[in-house]
Amino acid sequence: MYPKCILWTPVRGGSRLSKKRSMADLVKARIAKWKSDPDSLWKDVVERSKKLTVAAAPTRPDNSRVEATVIAALRLGDVRKALQLLNSAPIAPKTEATLNALKSLHPTGPNPAPVPPHEVVRFTQDVCL
Repeated sequence: MYPKCILWTPVRGGSRLSKKRSMADLVKARIAKWKSDPDSLWKDVVERSKKLTVAAAPTRPDNSRVEATVIAALRLGDVRKALQLLNSAPIAPKTEATLNALKSLHPTGPNPAPVPPHEVVRFTQDVCL
C-alpha cells in the first residue's frame, strides 16, 4: 500500500510537472503526508485509478481521408509512405466472426509422438584422444 500511495504518477493535464515542483518534491510531500494522513493518500490513489480509461478503438478512416493522406505523402515526395497507406489492411473488428476466422487459420492437431528413449553418449578420455 505504501509504494502505491507514494509513487503513483500525477494525472497528465497536457503538460509535464511544473518547473517549480519536481517529481522528487512531489514524492517528499507524499512521504510527509503519509505520516499524518495515509487515508487521504489512499483515496487519491483510488481516484487516480478510476480516471484511467481504455482508449476507444480507432475508427476505420473513410476512403476520402485515405486518399487525402496518400496525396499529401506524394506531394512531399514520399512514395514509399503513399504505397504503404494504399496497401495497408484495416484492423479487424473484435467480433466472434473474426475470432473464428483466426482459429481456422491455426487449427489444433494431435500432440507429437514421444521421443523414444536412447542411451546417453558418454565421452571418455580414450574416445576423445
